[in-house]
Amino acid sequence: MRQQLKLLTMSDIHAEQVRWLWEPYLPRGKITIIQGDPGDGKTTFVLALAAVLSGLTVFAAGYRPARAAEAVSPVEALGYRPVQSGKRSRRTGKGGILWRLAKEQLTKDKNIIVIPTKTVPQGITAIINYVPDISVEENEAVMTEEVQRVATGQVTYAVRDTMIDNQEIHQGDFMGIGDKGILAVGTDLQSVAFNMVQKMMSDEFELISIYYGDVITEEQAQRLADQVQAEYSGCDVELQFGGQPIYSYIISAE
Repeated sequence: MRQQLKLLTMSDIHAEQVRWLWEPYLPRGKITIIQGDPGDGKTTFVLALAAVLSGLTVFAAGYRPARAAEAVSPVEALGYRPVQSGKRSRRTGKGGILWRLAKEQLTKDKNIIVIPTKTVPQGITAIINYVPDISVEENEAVMTEEVQRVATGQVTYAVRDTMIDNQEIHQGDFMGIGDKGILAVGTDLQSVAFNMVQKMMSDEFELISIYYGDVITEEQAQRLADQVQAEYSGCDVELQFGGQPIYSYIISAE
């Protein structure tokens, strides 16, 4: 027997308070449409969102997703659960569930070694230190060790007023974000980037790499590179066009 379509009038629908997963963008238990032109990064955004939810980390502007005790993440809804160790659940870190999902589907017959990295510069350093002529175990040890020597800073902008790491941030401010939190905040992009580098630096660093984004001109980036080189004359400073959106600069020191 064919199921009949039931129609509702607006008078039959009662208003409910919205429970937010990420206010005011993602309501809990509702359908959200992500719209954008081809190449805008919709898939990348959704994958990043799944990684954030599975890792219980922090959204932009300081909002936290609902914890696992309160809600099930989209990835877990597919049947992938956190790893259990005894009676307590072991945290998988950022994107842990997402990584296992991909690994189970794509690498059934392969021996995969994962070098844990958190930033693009760390990944680049790991790749550069790969040596085809040595064993897998030696490569893993060397690449993992070298990754730990990399400090990363990323400059982006605030989409709303907020408070992060006890620093007051206003909509439109530029933020220099380091490996462990906010390093610099201000209204001048170049100054924030330079101040961030100053907070990142340590005596043992010898190389500073600057990757400038799609909204930064080569002239702007070169001025920053010259300023950094003048301040740290004992270091090599490399300037590369990264072309990345959102982050005006991604800078590493090692």
